Amino acid sequence: MSEIQTSGVLVVGPRPLPEHSRVRVWMDAGSGGGHEVTVRTEHLTLSDRDSGQGSRAIYELRTIDRRG
Repeated sequence: MSEIQTSGVLVVGPRPLPEHSRVRVWMDAGSGGGHEVTVRTEHLTLSDRDSGQGSRAIYELRTIDRRG
């Protein structure tokens, strides 16, 4: 039996997001610099840490961990 867990990673991307598309977001690597990745917009939700202002927003990127 496999176990599926979801979690979120904070990323920075454009405000507003394009609908049903892919977008480039910036992700902090944790040690050293970050990097840009392309993700599907449906995997992003606006973070409660976002101020609601500016051309960039803080999102949570939903990740899926399948073990088993």
